[in-house]
Amino acid sequence: MKTHIIHRRDGFDFLGFHVRQYCGRGRRVCLAKPSKKGVQKHLRNIKDVLSNNMQAKADDIIKRLNPIIRGWGNYYRYSNAKETFNYVDYRIWQMLWKWCLRRHNNKGKKWVRNKYFGQIGKMNWNWTFKSDEGHYLFFTASIPIRKYAKVKGYNSPFDPRLEQYWEKRTRGKEKYSDW
Repeated sequence: MKTHIIHRRDGFDFLGFHVRQYCGRGRRVCLAKPSKKGVQKHLRNIKDVLSNNMQAKADDIIKRLNPIIRGWGNYYRYSNAKETFNYVDYRIWQMLWKWCLRRHNNKGKKWVRNKYFGQIGKMNWNWTFKSDEGHYLFFTASIPIRKYAKVKGYNSPFDPRLEQYWEKRTRGKEKYSDW
């Protein structure tokens, strides 16, 4: 069965997003979040990279993982994904920790932590995966979540009277409330 009717509170998956209506505190909000299948597929992909590169250097792992993590995060940046990004970063950290401990099973956890994890500049991220060459693993949670601005009423880009309105929108420098 390809098409079926569901209630908006149950939601549906579409192009890797789970869209549903959330109700609470007298408000109804329709939100799109990354779907469970999309998150699981991404984490499985990262796990495969780590499993296939057990003997690789930390720098090679970072070079392989950064484009995967950044691309996945940029795809979902326009959804309500902040909690999911934090969860994905935590799961990636767990996988990297196991990868490090497996590589150095005769060393202590403190030694492993000092070798593979460090702090990025002035940021308070003390457990950032790093290489000896000074490269760091990208955090999905560092991607800013962007919201689309709704178009006011029945405004059309083809209406010559609304030229200023559409100029402001395309510039993107003004705040949403100014539109």
